[in-house]
Amino acid sequence: MNRAAAILATLAGRGIELALAGDQIQARPGHRLTDDDARLIRQHKRSLIHLLTTRAEADETGRHAASEAPRELTPKEKADVARLCRHEYQAKDEEIADTISEAEANPAYRGYLAVLAKAAEGDQ
Repeated sequence: MNRAAAILATLAGRGIELALAGDQIQARPGHRLTDDDARLIRQHKRSLIHLLTTRAEADETGRHAASEAPRELTPKEKADVARLCRHEYQAKDEEIADTISEAEANPAYRGYLAVLAKAAEGDQ
């Protein structure tokens, strides 16, 4: 998990959600942020904005893909999903196979993974 994802996960665990408002990051509820939280957000602002933007794009892609029919992933799509799962989530082969099966059955999830895989590829 990269640093921006770790920050989001830690804050979410404390009931704090970060969202984009233009080129600014907003915390909800903001009164829960500590000075250390605010410093971390400022320090990692660029990567947090990138991650929040990527997640929003993935969510939108998933909503559009919901009208598609289930289908088998292409070999390239399978490789992209496997690379994403291994790199970002340290997934094992069985977990990757389960993720691929789920993506084949669920077009919205397939679209979501495609955006995340593309973003992860650009980060490397």
